[in-house]
Amino acid sequence: MSLTKALPYRLAVYFTERFPVLVYVPFSIILYLCLSVLVQLISGVDPVFDQYGVAGCLTAFLFMLLIRTFDDIKDVDLDHDIFPDRPVSRGAVLIKDVYGLAIFSFISLVAINVIIAPASIWVFAGVMIYALGTFKYFFP
Repeated sequence: MSLTKALPYRLAVYFTERFPVLVYVPFSIILYLCLSVLVQLISGVDPVFDQYGVAGCLTAFLFMLLIRTFDDIKDVDLDHDIFPDRPVSRGAVLIKDVYGLAIFSFISLVAINVIIAPASIWVFAGVMIYALGTFKYFFP
């Protein structure tokens, strides 16, 4: 019999301790809306919230999740020594769960931006190149 808890339990632990959804959802919405309205006002147009706004809010949330998973993946060995109380270090969340969340975030980001916000795909591509670069070069 396995001592590992079921996936829904492990994800609940991850989203409680490493990426609290009730904090990141409003933060993502506020972040996107502030930047979007500011850019629209500077551009001299009346602020509008349309499908691109929805895509932007979802992108902000999923991008933050992606960066969190990148950090947890890159620091897994270091965390075992320095932060043994973190979910992956203590075995409450498996590293493959974190990889799964990273893959889910990446695929969701691509799908949302290709389907809902195709006119801004080049901006999105730049953001994703930055994200993948941080995974390879920024995180030790």
